Amino acid sequence: MMIFITILAFTALLIAGNAAYFSILGLAAMFSASYWPVVFMGASLELGKLVAASYVYRAWDDVSRAMKGYLVSAILVLMAITSLGIFGFLSQGYGDSLKQLNEIELLVEQKQIELTIVREDIERIHTEIGNVPNTYVTKRIELQRERRPELEVLAERESRLIEVLTQLNKRILEAKSHVGPILYVADMFNIDKDEAVKYFIFAIIIVFDPLAVILTLATNGALAQKQNESKHKKSEREQNEVQQSSTSEPTTSDPSTKTVNEQIAPVSQKRAPDIPTQVRQMAKQQAPSIQQMDAALAQAQGKSGSLQINNQTKEQPNLTSIQRNDKDIVVLGGAKVHKAVIEDMELSDQEVIMGLVQGVSVGALASRLGLNESAFKSRANHLVDRLKSSGYQINTDHLFV
Repeated sequence: MMIFITILAFTALLIAGNAAYFSILGLAAMFSASYWPVVFMGASLELGKLVAASYVYRAWDDVSRAMKGYLVSAILVLMAITSLGIFGFLSQGYGDSLKQLNEIELLVEQKQIELTIVREDIERIHTEIGNVPNTYVTKRIELQRERRPELEVLAERESRLIEVLTQLNKRILEAKSHVGPILYVADMFNIDKDEAVKYFIFAIIIVFDPLAVILTLATNGALAQKQNESKHKKSEREQNEVQQSSTSEPTTSDPSTKTVNEQIAPVSQKRAPDIPTQVRQMAKQQAPSIQQMDAALAQAQGKSGSLQINNQTKEQPNLTSIQRNDKDIVVLGGAKVHKAVIEDMELSDQEVIMGLVQGVSVGALASRLGLNESAFKSRANHLVDRLKSSGYQINTDHLFV
């Protein structure tokens, strides 16, 4: 997947770079008096277009309608400017080639006219000599002797013009090779070569810069999909680790190793005691064991006699005191939830949340709480919404087993 994303990004940058190059040169040719300022302006606008397209794609649901409207309009206008710059650049290139061809053809026409005049002069002299009667041999010889220097000059000039025309025809062939495809297209559709060039350039610019922008958006989409897949795999891996760590606890007489059926046994609906600051700090800093946290809680509350850990809690432990696994974090729907937040809930609510954390089936949890499955799900969704309102990003798609 990553190789394809790399190829996609490289292709998008290559096409966008070529489009920017042609467009910037075309714009600079239009405003040649300010060549370098136009180059810098065009480069910054091309970069801004790609960044704006990427931002709009990624933050489409997060920005206001006015901002989305402006950015989309700006991107479309910049695409039109790029296309006009490309049209100017390609038109200039065709014009240079065509200008060279036209100049050579004009020169050939001039030399051809000169050659025609020289040949007419030669023919005139020969006609003049031929008009002398054969009986006037002496006169004809004198006329030939008189016209010979002029004939020699004209013959030399004719030879020189023929040589020049030969070289010019070779240059015409070379010039036509640069615009030959256009000429062939014009002949094929029986249209003027200038019209053929215009349509051909239009076909190029229609797919040039728009393709670069579309491939840029496609690259952003592929990267976003890759990130979502990575997050999903990480969430599944964390959930598997939590489940493995919870099922690998040794079987001892400690109440923290009781079965899942014992963990979700119904308890009274009284409010769970507030956790002292000392216990919270200990849980965050050194991840103490269950015994250390219970001892600290007893020490903080037992000295004043205000709140004791009674035997009933030890005889009927709930999930918050059973599945600590020496950590103060549990994973619920891919989100890491602090146990301290769960322990501030009603004890029955703690059972609901911890049952979902451990992957206990909805039927088992509902029967232990004396609820039907529909009522249990409603209660669980309400508790999850409370946790979401506290800032936890919980994925509820695979929450119920």
